[in-house]
Formats: sequence, structure tokens, C-alpha cells
Amino acid sequence: MLMLGNETDGLCKRFKSICDILATIPMSNNSSASSLNVACVATVLMYEVERQKWRG
Repeated sequence: MLMLGNETDGLCKRFKSICDILATIPMSNNSSASSLNVACVATVLMYEVERQKWRG
């Protein structure tokens, strides 16, 4: 199960406490964006999950 937080606060402490793994997506210092919306984050995470499954 993937749990996604909002751009400002992320996941609340209660949800973080039940997670096996916490991950973040690093942002470039040169980027004009300060965060990604939750739809973009979901796309990146699902891509990475599938990439790692195929990689073995």
C-alpha cells in the first residue's frame, strides 16, 4: 500500500508511525517548483515500484 501526503505537510504522524518505509522525492535546488502535487508523486512512485519489480 502506498500512502501519499499533501505538498505542504506530508503524512500526519499517526500515518507515519504505521509505515514500514518512508520515502521522499528529492527536488532540485535549481527548480522553479518547490513541491510536486500528489498526482505527480503517485505517478513517480508507481513507476519506480514497477521498475524495481522488472529489475528483480
